[in-house]
Amino acid sequence: MISNSEVAEQLEENAAVIAAIAFQDLAAKDSAMLHLLGDEAESIWTEHFSQKIVELAAALIAGKPQLFHDCMQWSVQAMQARSLSADHLDSSVDSMRAALMQHLDSELQKPAIAYIDSAQTSINMKQSFDYVIGLDPGIQSHQLALHYLQTVVVGNIHSAMDSVIDAVENGLPVSDAYLNVLLPAQVEVGRLWHANKLSIAEEHLVTTTTHRLMAVLAQMVEREDNNGNTLVAAAVSGNAHELGIRTITYLLEFDGWKTIYLGSDVPAADLPVTINCFNAELVLLSIGLSSQLKSLRKTIEQIRDKSDRPVKIMVGGNGFAGAPHLWREVGADGFASSAEQALLMAQELVDQI
Repeated sequence: MISNSEVAEQLEENAAVIAAIAFQDLAAKDSAMLHLLGDEAESIWTEHFSQKIVELAAALIAGKPQLFHDCMQWSVQAMQARSLSADHLDSSVDSMRAALMQHLDSELQKPAIAYIDSAQTSINMKQSFDYVIGLDPGIQSHQLALHYLQTVVVGNIHSAMDSVIDAVENGLPVSDAYLNVLLPAQVEVGRLWHANKLSIAEEHLVTTTTHRLMAVLAQMVEREDNNGNTLVAAAVSGNAHELGIRTITYLLEFDGWKTIYLGSDVPAADLPVTINCFNAELVLLSIGLSSQLKSLRKTIEQIRDKSDRPVKIMVGGNGFAGAPHLWREVGADGFASSAEQALLMAQELVDQI
């Protein structure tokens, strides 16, 4: 009997080929949709199909159909915000299914197509996607977040940064500025991009500005005395989204931790060397997409195999949305769904060593 892991391995190895077949099928039966995206239609759709295949593989390995459901729902909403109709969306799913049937033998097809069918059944593609703002102007911190976001997007970078710095100088704790202003603003940026109301360039502008501002605000904090704990933090290979894990690292540093922050897209083999070099007790790893679960597993295996001393591993990130209990299956010691939870769990995990 074919296992889900065997199917997933075939999907990962052949994602590019299957994506190309899916695009050709889509182009043959729904050429009108391709005109909506112009000359970039092939590259956009091929990348989309390739990503969906990898996400399908991740869901199969985890044995969690909900992971793929959530990925498909997110894509459906993003497509609807870009003026693709329900019929277009159905066509794209049908093309992905057809590509799998063409490229995989019948036994490998069955589990993969079952997950696709389940996702398509659970998603109401006829439902329109209406963007609803996630920030409440009636909340003072959200009001500041909105002002910051709007000011950055129109290019007034220093004015936007000064608005938050002024609030800190007038009594707003830096930790609150991070957690209640800058992170909510960043979440709103993601929502705006998803709804096709911000471009990728605009999203990058806000993100880079927020990184700059966090660094400035960090210099305004009076840190606690060193508590003897050392943290290594990284976004795993393939994950370019690091603002959340960067925030946690800053906040632990303010509390007296020695923090070694490695940034985004860190290769698995590099983590044990860093952990050993700095004698870290805790490692914080994040994933942005469920398709990065494989990279996370590999990273944790490398840490367990090559670290010179016992080390606790905490994981988090949007890649766990829909299946938060997966942290146990990837070999971690703890999972935090928010920055606040991560701060509490960090000391608890270290105390267990």
